[in-house]
Amino acid sequence: AVVSTQSTGEGVIFFTFAAVFTYGNYLMQKDLIDFNRMMKVFSGIVFSAMTVGETLSMLPDYSKAKGCAYRIFKLIGDIPQIDAYSTEGSKPELTGKLSFKNVWFNYPSRPYVPVLQGL
Repeated sequence: AVVSTQSTGEGVIFFTFAAVFTYGNYLMQKDLIDFNRMMKVFSGIVFSAMTVGETLSMLPDYSKAKGCAYRIFKLIGDIPQIDAYSTEGSKPELTGKLSFKNVWFNYPSRPYVPVLQGL
């Protein structure tokens, strides 16, 4: 079975509630801690668990962003075969008109999202 990171993150919070109250109850029965101190500890632990839970729910986005960043930095770091700043070679004088009629385009990564629709 597939478990989403959202449900895992929320599960961490509720399991933390159960653990803190169970252990806090044990300590209060043994007179090792009073209720006010237990609630202060509970707040600190629960807020920490909430942070961990929220972080877990963002892991898929983090993984996607990391992969995208790798591809962007690789693209930036590539050395092009054509040096656009070179003064060597011929530079033909170009004149003319260019027109587009009925141009349709979709990116291969998102074939169902039209970019140009009959331009």
